[in-house]
Amino acid sequence: MQDAAQAPADGAQAQGDERDPARRRAVSLPYGQCQPEGEKHRELESDGVEQHPLALSVIPFVGLSRPCEWLSFALGQVRIRSIVSRTLVIANLRSQGGATGRRWSEIEARLREALGTLECEITEGRRDAVRIAREAVRSGVERIIVAGGDGTLNEVVSGILSGGLGGYAELGLLPLGTGNDFVRSLGIPVDLDGAIDVLRNGKPRLVDAGRVVCRGPDGCEVQAWFANEVSFGLSGLVVDLVNRASKPLAGRLSFLVGTLRGVARYRCQPVTLRLDGETVFAGPLVMASSANGQWFGGGMHLAPNAVIDDGKLDLIVIRELTRLQLVGKLRDLYSGAHLDDPAVGAYRGRILEAEAEPQTVWLEVDGEPVGTLPARIEVLPGALTVIGAA
Repeated sequence: MQDAAQAPADGAQAQGDERDPARRRAVSLPYGQCQPEGEKHRELESDGVEQHPLALSVIPFVGLSRPCEWLSFALGQVRIRSIVSRTLVIANLRSQGGATGRRWSEIEARLREALGTLECEITEGRRDAVRIAREAVRSGVERIIVAGGDGTLNEVVSGILSGGLGGYAELGLLPLGTGNDFVRSLGIPVDLDGAIDVLRNGKPRLVDAGRVVCRGPDGCEVQAWFANEVSFGLSGLVVDLVNRASKPLAGRLSFLVGTLRGVARYRCQPVTLRLDGETVFAGPLVMASSANGQWFGGGMHLAPNAVIDDGKLDLIVIRELTRLQLVGKLRDLYSGAHLDDPAVGAYRGRILEAEAEPQTVWLEVDGEPVGTLPARIEVLPGALTVIGAA
């Protein structure tokens, strides 16, 4: 593993400051109401709202309808810390090819039995969890349980981080998706009993996330956030194929079939990669991944040395191979043995810049197709609080 130059990521310090709940309080908005574009969060330089004299004087005269209430004052808005924290489950009933929806009554009952009082929101379509997560945190929800796969998790992370709300709510993960890759890096079991046990007895920890700016399908610049990884090349094509197909197969088999279909269609393309300002690769490649977590593609152990709280991303590059060579190496990708192959390069750094003009190289984020190169990918150290195994 090679470390690139220690160049600080743009915005990394700002993200860290946003996470400190002692240095800021979020704007309060009713659940379901979006904050107007351009409005800024009011920041209170204090150790807690209890020290705010106006808050202390107003609290006795305000009837709170629930334990966690947001109070708006003429001089600003202050979040009142809850004695009993609010928990929201965001559920994607379409995950696992619809199997989650068919089992949801049982799953919800198990969650309520284990965790007590819950609020629940069901996503109604693509990107719906982005809106739900952002509005929930702004309204005072302090824990969000993501019931779905890596794509649903990505939407929740996007909603929180795009709103600058990474320090206000912790995330719990109930892996009910096709891939379920990110939970493996947190030691969360993929079975229902084990995952619920972690939600009940696990410990919150700060983990890194990431941000990518790339070219969208319409040719315009787009920005996206990720918890697990960003990859491009063959993997971008595979993700597109898997997401276009129905998903009746198990996660690993679904991605394996997609990979074989992608190998048959993909042609290696020249790409230039700069990590923290240093060119580390230039030439044709099969794929490259900038990884926060270790697993990807429904169980491939692509970045076995990645650490989700080290403030860096692991860059894995698979150089040009024939189709036959690539198929022969698939087993190594699942075991992690591919790092011993001379055709594979491993690096570590904070900011990756990737260019592939004039070719089109597809890019995916946490198993969701986003756009094409060129792209700038950066780590956001400690941007999320996630409940992991104790």
